[in-house]
Amino acid sequence: MLSRITSNFKDSIMIALSSRMAKYFINLWFTWKYYIIPNWINTKKFKKIDNPQKDIIYLWNINKNKGQELFLQYYSLKYKIDFVWPYLDKTIKLTPHNYLGIWSKEEVYNNLWNYKVLVLLSKSEWDPLVVKEALAAWCSLLVSKSAWINLEETEFIKKIDINNKDELKNINFYLEKLIKENKKLRPKIFKYAKNFD
Repeated sequence: MLSRITSNFKDSIMIALSSRMAKYFINLWFTWKYYIIPNWINTKKFKKIDNPQKDIIYLWNINKNKGQELFLQYYSLKYKIDFVWPYLDKTIKLTPHNYLGIWSKEEVYNNLWNYKVLVLLSKSEWDPLVVKEALAAWCSLLVSKSAWINLEETEFIKKIDINNKDELKNINFYLEKLIKENKKLRPKIFKYAKNFD
């Protein structure tokens, strides 16, 4: 079986989002040339504001794999959350929060700047573009630890292990801190985003 797979890929080139992804396939069977090209953004496309009016956005497909249900199970703060993107799994109850539908790319560029924190507790990602877009729009991040490969944890990026109940129980504490400190950290966040420009 492996020889059939490798013969089909003879002289192939792999483009990976990270060294971790490349190593995964190399350890399985891939032996040819590869390039590492992470997701990139154009920071000039994003509208900028020093004083955002909204606190939290969850911008990704609404289904169990993207973690909205898990997040809402542990979230208990007073802030309303805006959910954006296709609402694929209607068993996930978003009330009393806001579902804003699907945004075009232009709406992402023009609206994301108005939030302090982007949340994405996905169970399976490698290098999602929306995270880089949030940084370009000066948002702090609360993301799942297991799959966020090209980001380091900083004072404005909190990675949590979604399989660790103690960390999940601290979601409200992490969010309060990220929201409170976002305004003063926005210049630093944008400078960090330039690493992906």
